[in-house]
Amino acid sequence: MVLHRVPELASATLRRCLVASAVGVTVLLAVSALRGRSTLLFLGWNLFLAWVPYGLSVLATCVPAPRGRVPVGLVAVFFAWLFFLPNAPYIVTDVIYVFRAPAGYAPLYALIVAGFATTGLVLGLASIRLMHEVLRERLGPRTTWAVLGSVFVLTGVGVYVGRVLRWNSWDVLMRPGELVGTTLSALANVERHLPALAFSLAVGACVFGAYLLYSAHTPRRVGARS
Repeated sequence: MVLHRVPELASATLRRCLVASAVGVTVLLAVSALRGRSTLLFLGWNLFLAWVPYGLSVLATCVPAPRGRVPVGLVAVFFAWLFFLPNAPYIVTDVIYVFRAPAGYAPLYALIVAGFATTGLVLGLASIRLMHEVLRERLGPRTTWAVLGSVFVLTGVGVYVGRVLRWNSWDVLMRPGELVGTTLSALANVERHLPALAFSLAVGACVFGAYLLYSAHTPRRVGARS
């Protein structure tokens, strides 16, 4: 079974996020050209990574499966999606570069980062919404919310690994053993890393709260339960 509500849920978000992304990249290039030097161009790459989980969530809706069954293909897409999902809210933490802006550029940096962070976060929330639909069709509402609870926690950990430990998505593929060891070591040393761990949990909680607000304003099938 392929979900037929994908156009309803995805098309409007896709159009708006494409426009927002194009505007953001154009602003980056214009500012860099006017200044004669690269300015926050890494935000373009970070935004691209935020698009990946959205694309994977759309792909998940196209995996055929009878109701109540979870095919291997969907499991693979789900874990790939979970792997890239932290990249979406990660852009919000790029606000640190506002405080490193050259003299007089802080307001401009703040506007640029806010634009990219908003687009990235919306992409992440939209991808969770689509995956929510996919899982609910196969697993039912209660099991799906249990899975999503883990997703929010792991998203917070993923942002922590990226922002604090400075690992990126590709390091998981290239150096998985070292990444796991570093992460477990950091998590075990609670006193030393308590602020960072608290930040990670806060990220997960904020994404959860943002998702509740987002999902409350997106359409559901008639008669469907959350």
